[in-house]
Amino acid sequence: GESKGLKRVDLLRELSTRMNECLDKTLESLKGNVIWSEEDEEAWDDTKKNVEIFLYSKVYISIWKVCEEIDVDKSLAERFETLHFVSPSHLEISCFETEDGKELDAVLEKPITSLKAINGACSPGTKLACIHEAYRQLSQILQGLTNSPPGADDILPVLIYMLLRAKLRNIYSNLSFIELFSQHENVRGAEWYAFTNLYGAVQFLKDLDMVNAKGLHIDLKTWKEGLGRQQKINIQEERVRNIERKLADVVIPVKAVRDARLEGQVVDLNWGFNYQNEHFQIANPPQQDSDDEEDVIENDEKALKSRW
Repeated sequence: GESKGLKRVDLLRELSTRMNECLDKTLESLKGNVIWSEEDEEAWDDTKKNVEIFLYSKVYISIWKVCEEIDVDKSLAERFETLHFVSPSHLEISCFETEDGKELDAVLEKPITSLKAINGACSPGTKLACIHEAYRQLSQILQGLTNSPPGADDILPVLIYMLLRAKLRNIYSNLSFIELFSQHENVRGAEWYAFTNLYGAVQFLKDLDMVNAKGLHIDLKTWKEGLGRQQKINIQEERVRNIERKLADVVIPVKAVRDARLEGQVVDLNWGFNYQNEHFQIANPPQQDSDDEEDVIENDEKALKSRW
């Protein structure tokens, strides 16, 4: 296992070196061409970014297969789910007056969206730009709330909270990819500062003591109650996701649509969901062995209806 890990690290370093050499040679060749030789600094920066995107788009899938940290990503994703109950007060974020998760999601919507865009990017520069944009938007939000520019100590806890709300997949692999394949000239400045802050937030959650919650402003009793409550919510949400996946397999016959229209029913998306739900329950009758099971089934139905 250790030798396999070393071989993987060596392979990634070799891939990084070769990709950067290829990029440097390509850019050097372009710079010697009359079309690009007269570009100003801003235009040349755009050219470099576009060339990097083009090159990585051709090999990204192959590199990602080597770079992906599946076990770490899975562990972190599960931890994000488990810690979804953590509030700003637990991270000592005083500028968020409300404790309502939905309201805070609305406040953080833009930076969360920018951060999630990292999974759709294929080049280290583009992924880094996604992080920087999320960081910039988050800084603006905090400055608007506090009327002063936020420092690193102000940003870090909010980044941690934002990660928990966003529940990002593959975040660790993305950070590793950026660290390994970024060009030397990009490993500095505002973008890299944003990267190191996000890396610190991820590392905090990765190393968090899940037994005693060291590092969080929360008493042990509240911590254990929160973990237990969130675990129940996660189980119910997983049940709902499983039902939704099975519902998608319920085919609506053309005859059912025609008959509904002849009866004067409004055949729209809600009608389709209701049809699938009804016929799914016929084919999969719930097991009502206990009052708890009935409560779970009722909660599942409520959750499904709220999504529709």
